[in-house]
Amino acid sequence: QKHAAAASEALAKATTSRESEEKALVAALKSSSKVERSSSTKSHDKDNTKKSQKKSKSSSSTSDEKVSSKNKSSGSKSSVSNQDQQRSKEEQDLASLTSSQERAATVSGNTAQHRSREAEGLYAVMDMMHNSLGRYKALRKRSSIRAFVESLRNHPSVKWARPPQVQGLRSKRGSKNVHCDAVDHVVVIIHNNSLYVDSRQYGPRSPCGSRPPEAAMGTFKFLHSMRDAVRLPDTIFLLCIDPRGTSHSDVPIFTFGKTNGYSQPGILVPNPHFGRSHVRRWERISKQFEEAAQRHPWDDRLPRVLWRGPFATHQGQNSAVPPTLAASNLFGVTDDENPLPSTPNGPALTIGTDNTNRKKARLCDDVANIARLDAVALTYTSPELFDMRIADGQRDALTIFKANCKPPRSVPTDIRNYLTRPPDNDASDSTDGLRSLFSAKWSGRISSMAFKFVATLPEAGGAPPQTRNEIWLLGSAVLFWHSPAVEWYYPALNDGVTHLTIDRNTAINVVQDLIHDDNRAQRLAIEAAGVYDNHLCPSCIMEFWVELLDRYNRRFGLRDVNIPAIVRDLDTHRRLTPVVF
Repeated sequence: QKHAAAASEALAKATTSRESEEKALVAALKSSSKVERSSSTKSHDKDNTKKSQKKSKSSSSTSDEKVSSKNKSSGSKSSVSNQDQQRSKEEQDLASLTSSQERAATVSGNTAQHRSREAEGLYAVMDMMHNSLGRYKALRKRSSIRAFVESLRNHPSVKWARPPQVQGLRSKRGSKNVHCDAVDHVVVIIHNNSLYVDSRQYGPRSPCGSRPPEAAMGTFKFLHSMRDAVRLPDTIFLLCIDPRGTSHSDVPIFTFGKTNGYSQPGILVPNPHFGRSHVRRWERISKQFEEAAQRHPWDDRLPRVLWRGPFATHQGQNSAVPPTLAASNLFGVTDDENPLPSTPNGPALTIGTDNTNRKKARLCDDVANIARLDAVALTYTSPELFDMRIADGQRDALTIFKANCKPPRSVPTDIRNYLTRPPDNDASDSTDGLRSLFSAKWSGRISSMAFKFVATLPEAGGAPPQTRNEIWLLGSAVLFWHSPAVEWYYPALNDGVTHLTIDRNTAINVVQDLIHDDNRAQRLAIEAAGVYDNHLCPSCIMEFWVELLDRYNRRFGLRDVNIPAIVRDLDTHRRLTPVVF
């Protein structure tokens, strides 16, 4: 009985578990069937949607193509419509890919500006400015800024006490024991868009009066003419008015040019000769040049090189060889740490630190006069290629070329004899030809535009010439006489693109190649006009000045200080002297 009861209980449990398993299985089957029905419904709906889309696309494609399909079966219709859809989809994908690539190229082109030549030139000029300022320590503390201002005002280059060789000379202005023209650095202060000089240097009690020298007044006049267009930031800086540049590297000094390349100290700024020191006048003159150049078509110009100018006859300060500094010791850093661009017209000259090498150069040995003699010799030997002559040269030759200072042996013998022994009334043909080389008339603006090529030669001491500002507007190809001298916009120049560099050994081959390749010569003339458009236009010069002064103030902490107050605190008895025009 016990075994029978246990068996009946086990059977009942097994029946119960079987029934529960069957119920669970039925429930699972029901849920799975619901899922299948819902998925089938969705797939059916999708199929219906696809079929409707296919029908609509096939109907639209057939209507657009206007193809009659009455005699074709429904299968062929669907295959044709599928092929059209595939083809249109591929075309759309290709078009979208092409447009995306074009957009990407456009974006990258707009971002990098394709690094065009004009943009590269602007970047190069800004990099030169940045590197020149970056060689000096940045100032942030007020005590350091006050010390910086005082160092500018007390710099040896602005003091009247001169070396023994110039002390005791009587100034042209009448002051005793001071040679006013020997001071070639000026302290410049800009405050409230007005220009001042330090009364310690030029003021009522100054030994040389209150008016700065004319070389400095040119920069003052140009900055003064900018006030109607831009606002000049308040600042104080040292300006070197020697066209050959400065030799001091202990403080930042603005300079118009450097005769020994970028390794020479100083921060390059535009020279004051644009438009005779007036920005609006420069704008008018530039327009006149452009209009005159348009009246001289390229094909009507003479395929010769033009240059006119006098001998370099400056003496004293302007003809002395400047003291030099080793390039690796400038500003306490090496060129590898903060490199400057290379000289566009050749390697920069190495400059030494021994001031005993400072000597008065003879006029016959001046690089400017040697370049002039070489240019005249080219005209003498190849008049079909060159028309480079010296104005009033016969008069100046008697002063320059004396018995103990003769022309170099590279000059033809006829020219050397003519310069050392100028004939008085010799009317021979050969003498007339030599006389025409040294007694040429000054070429005006119109006559300069009659030539396809114009040359530019260095001034006394190798300084950049004043006429180089206008040479880019003549509509001619520009030829630089080889020189290490540089100006503020020279980093944008590219030898072989914006100009060509020549000397007495290469000039003939260069000009002959240009004559044979007239298209290249014309491209050089077009690129020369681009130098003016991008760097020498009135707005370009003003923007450069404002950008330089702003970076200068940021570097030396002058943006948020009251410079007149600092000067007044440093010297209560000396004030600022306004520049009177």
